[in-house]
Amino acid sequence: STILNDLIYKEDNKTVIIVTHKISSVLNVDRIFVIKNGKVIENGTPKELYKKGGVFRNLALYQNVTL
Repeated sequence: STILNDLIYKEDNKTVIIVTHKISSVLNVDRIFVIKNGKVIENGTPKELYKKGGVFRNLALYQNVTL
């Protein structure tokens, strides 16, 4: 979406928190935190999490997203 792109790609020095289950929306972010039952269970860049396997990769594969 245009709003999401504006938030992520503007050159401002700020932190943006995005809550989503849609993996394709967060492929270009600096860091992802995977939260389950209120606890961070994985964190890293999209590529790191995909390579690691786990919840992030499983959700990506379920949504037909590959890195």
